[in-house]
Amino acid sequence: MPRLGSDGGSSDNSSNNNRSSPTAIAYPSSTPSWTNILLVLAALFLLRNIMSHDYRKEQIESLRATGLSRQEIAKRYVPLSFSESKEEEKKKETDFKQLQNDVESLKAQVQSLQKIIKEDRHENDGATSGENRKENEERKRREPRQDNEEQHRMNLNVSVGASVKKTEQN
Repeated sequence: MPRLGSDGGSSDNSSNNNRSSPTAIAYPSSTPSWTNILLVLAALFLLRNIMSHDYRKEQIESLRATGLSRQEIAKRYVPLSFSESKEEEKKKETDFKQLQNDVESLKAQVQSLQKIIKEDRHENDGATSGENRKENEERKRREPRQDNEEQHRMNLNVSVGASVKKTEQN
């Protein structure tokens, strides 16, 4: 079998077998050099740093500090991750449903106000006799007084609440 350092000639060449020149060793028995140890340590530190740091989050925070909005950052610099895009879709759906509910409640309020206005107009138009007019006038006189009384009560509650807060702070 040929060895490293042989010329690959015939096996009966006795001068090759008795050669005093050293042969190449595949795995040297010497200790590893300091450079190899440092390279392995540097590679480990790099991998640890890459795995533990969230560079994406830091980049987004620095861009937000410059005054860019989240949408601009997502469009131009750092796209949203899959989970963030799903959260955005869910948020948009809930906002849309909330707006739909608000619109429905506002429609119901508008309809009830329109009924009240129609009833009020009908009462004013139907008040031809002197008694009905007097009743309407008395009701109108009472309503502002009730409103003023309610407003006065609310003002008292607010002032009492403010004084309580002041005493709590002291």
